[in-house]
Parts: sequence; C-alpha cells; structure tokens
Amino acid sequence: EVRAASLYRDVLQDGCLTPGGFPVLVRDADYKAFGVKLAGVPDEPDFLDYVPRVADEELCDGLHASQAVGRMLLVVGGSAGGKSRSAAEAVRQRLPDYRLLCPRQTSLGRLHELLAADLGPALVWLDDVERYDERAFRDTIERLLRSRLLIVATIRRSELEARKPKSDLH
Repeated sequence: EVRAASLYRDVLQDGCLTPGGFPVLVRDADYKAFGVKLAGVPDEPDFLDYVPRVADEELCDGLHASQAVGRMLLVVGGSAGGKSRSAAEAVRQRLPDYRLLCPRQTSLGRLHELLAADLGPALVWLDDVERYDERAFRDTIERLLRSRLLIVATIRRSELEARKPKSDLH
C-alpha cells in the first residue's frame, strides 16, 4: 500500500484507486469510475461495445484545446445521452497514461492536498459536475488548473440551463 493511501481514500472515489490505494491510470479505469451507467441488458456485458458518435471528433478537439489553454472541458448532453461514455472513450484514447482523480462530492476542495505526491500527469473527472456545488467551486477549479491538472466535467443540459443567469439569452 502506498504511503498516502489513506489520504487518497479520503479524497477520491473507490473506483479510481488501485488495491494499493494509488490513483489508477486512465487506461486501467473501469467505466464505472467515469460514471458510465451499466447497460442492464440480460446476458450481455455490463458495458456494451462503444458505438462511435458524430460528435466524437469535436469532443477530442475540445479535449486537445482544453489541454493547450488550461481550461476545464465541460461535456453537455441529455440525461442518459452517452456524454460520460463518449468523454471516457476520448480520454482513454488520448490520455491513457494520466492518473484518474475522481473526487468524492464533498472532497473537491481537498484535491490540492494530493498534489504534493508525484502523480505525474493527472485528469480530474467530475461526472455530473452539478453535484460538486460548493461555494468555492470556481476558485478550486482555477487552482487545480494552475497546478497543470486537466479537468473534464459532465453535466445534463437541463442542469446547465437551470444554472445560467436568467438574462443570458445565448
């Protein structure tokens, strides 16, 4: 077990940790860690083969751009529309050697405590980002981006619309 295992277990969700308590590599993460829902089809695997989507290339471009400029990538889509799975496929393809950091909903502000460890390149994954509704959310995200972490978040379109200022017509 790694020395900081108890800290990782306090801050991160179980699905993104190795048995020794260290964050998994993106390529080794189970789809559950990304928030992908089980297929629920009798006599079929939990996660069916991925069906490429029209927006996959745009998603990969967005991931590349967010890396280049140090911004969070927000993936928006309908409920059960495949946004988590599509984004998971994109990061698995482009960032297989990144460490996957999926914070507990109450521990986003503690992610900076993990930065002292030598994680190497890391991806912060915030599935259903509205659940991380904390007062200092923006400050926390900006601090993590300044630390050179890549952040990918998903949100349902209806949740995003509900959070937009009422005067925002765009």
